[in-house]
Amino acid sequence: MENEFVLPLGRFSVFEGIKNSKIFDSSYNSSLDASVGAIKVLSSIAVKERKIGIFGNINELGSISRLQHELLAKEIVRELDFAVIIGDQMLEYVEPVLKENNFKYLAFETYNDAKVVIPEIIQKNDFILIKASQNGMFFERIVEDLLSDKMDVEKLCRRGRYWDNIRRKSR
Repeated sequence: MENEFVLPLGRFSVFEGIKNSKIFDSSYNSSLDASVGAIKVLSSIAVKERKIGIFGNINELGSISRLQHELLAKEIVRELDFAVIIGDQMLEYVEPVLKENNFKYLAFETYNDAKVVIPEIIQKNDFILIKASQNGMFFERIVEDLLSDKMDVEKLCRRGRYWDNIRRKSR
């Protein structure tokens, strides 16, 4: 029975990535607790490997958005080796904390701004966590860009013509 358990798509699925990397696809949705939990799991698994986090906005937080993003930034600094942050809230709230701590990162406003650079920064044997809220972020595109076996695209969240059209319209 345990052997039959499968996580829902985009919720910490593991894939082989380019340059012999491991991708931890948690692109379906995000919250502070889920992000911190995913970072801790990645950190406990990747002992010798470089740990990269690719994060997008945590949406729908209202008045606690700053606090939640700043707490995420502190966890990134504590546990990871490198980060890519994407989205207006990431730039406004997370980037200052990363800068203040001299943490290595790249920051982008949109996926389209980042998509060419992300595969270039991946190094051999990296462990990569991909995490963002679903509304408007569509980080499954990043997972797709980094997959070693492009046939694995069918195992990603939000598949089909409907989602393909929505992704095409997003930035």
